[in-house]
Amino acid sequence: ALAATDETEAGRHLAALARAGLIDHVRGNRYRLHDLVRAFAQARLLDEEDPAERTAAQERLIGNYAELADSVLRLVDGNNSTRSDHFSPHGFTSLDEALRWLDDESSFITAALRHADEGVDQAAVLHLLGALCDYCLLRGDLYRLGEISELTQAVDQGLLVRSVQWRTGIAARQLGELDKARATLASVVDLYREAHHDAGAARALNSLGITLHHQGNLTEAAARLREALDLQSVPELATDRAWTMHALAAVQRDRGHLAEALDLLNGSLVLHRAGDSVHGEAWAHFQLGQLALRQGDVPRAEEDLRQALERYGRTRD
Repeated sequence: ALAATDETEAGRHLAALARAGLIDHVRGNRYRLHDLVRAFAQARLLDEEDPAERTAAQERLIGNYAELADSVLRLVDGNNSTRSDHFSPHGFTSLDEALRWLDDESSFITAALRHADEGVDQAAVLHLLGALCDYCLLRGDLYRLGEISELTQAVDQGLLVRSVQWRTGIAARQLGELDKARATLASVVDLYREAHHDAGAARALNSLGITLHHQGNLTEAAARLREALDLQSVPELATDRAWTMHALAAVQRDRGHLAEALDLLNGSLVLHRAGDSVHGEAWAHFQLGQLALRQGDVPRAEEDLRQALERYGRTRD
């Protein structure tokens, strides 16, 4: 019901509930229900509220969260294919403020997803889940990523499951579980191909190629990354292509193909800048620094690594 009122009236109701001891004041204008009160309120809602009105209120909340979370991650990663097509002004004055908001709200977002009715628009749910998954990977919050994976398995929506499984494969690689990561990502590639979803298949191929690189399988890693590049040749996937280019550059560097690696990295940096991807620029500079070290150019390596460090700091990676 509160979600259907204006902000001033909702604030008055929340303050009254806090004074009555039914909710806890967390910080600012944020409150949290006691578990017992939540269970009671959920039962009353089911008995008394019109289901259509309840679903509409939840949909507005999830839609607002999705737009804001998407905007935060867009400031980090730029305009890649994991962000929604719709872009609204976010009102954040800086990347730091945007990330701080997402830090504060992430637990509330997870709760909103967990308690959402089945009738809530699945496109909004997908966009919110995608942004939350990317946030978990950025922060290294693999526990919450596991929670989200359980939520999507319960919903069993194909696109939701594929999207979260892809991120789960990346998380397994971050934990050093390379065989598990490879198996998970290979299955996600197949799922996206079966669904004729080229952008998703390319993203999964990119992650699979990076995993193969970590396993020392450079030939197959290069092959998978080139497959991804072929799928990302369309202009709207330019920022995705930039990520694959610097992943392939790292493989080619380790194969001794230094000139090709440099061309790929310079190209990826141009695309990351065009796509406003601070995070992508950080990775491209990091790889350029690694390449410069391989070539024995220490001053250039130091400059690129400093630029990478500055951008990693801005994104809190």
